[in-house]
Amino acid sequence: MKDACKSCRERALIEVLRSTGARVGELVEITLDQIDWNTGDIMILGEKSDKYRPIFLDDDARYYYRKYMESRNDDSPFMFPQCKAPHDQMTTSGIRSILKTIGKRAMVKSRVYPHKIRKTLGMTLKNKGVDIGTIQEIMGHGSPSVTAIYYAQSTPNTLRSVRERCSA
Repeated sequence: MKDACKSCRERALIEVLRSTGARVGELVEITLDQIDWNTGDIMILGEKSDKYRPIFLDDDARYYYRKYMESRNDDSPFMFPQCKAPHDQMTTSGIRSILKTIGKRAMVKSRVYPHKIRKTLGMTLKNKGVDIGTIQEIMGHGSPSVTAIYYAQSTPNTLRSVRERCSA
């Protein structure tokens, strides 16, 4: 999907979603003053928990977001404003529409939506051996049981990796 992006904005959106694992409703609320450019940390108000939690822009996400910032010609305080004046806050359906368009361009056969990118982050963390408690914190789940529903199941690759680490 990254290769199917036609603008800095599209690539920045994918990278920010991939890096942060933010829910789409959380993403549209982010303003530029919330971003710590030195660390990539963004303190957000969780959409479901109504508690503050940090999310993180990795180096790639910061790189592509900065490129997008350089291309912007608005003074909107939002991380991802609408393209047309007065550059208000983008809607969740706007983000979904952009991702759907990129997915079609990339000829992705499955449905493309923001939460799928969030789930991909969770599974990537799990497959890299991150413990379920840490995944819970990163994903902003209120309960470990919620995290376990999505990320406690093992894949053949995860089981193989554990066996290889334990047999060494």
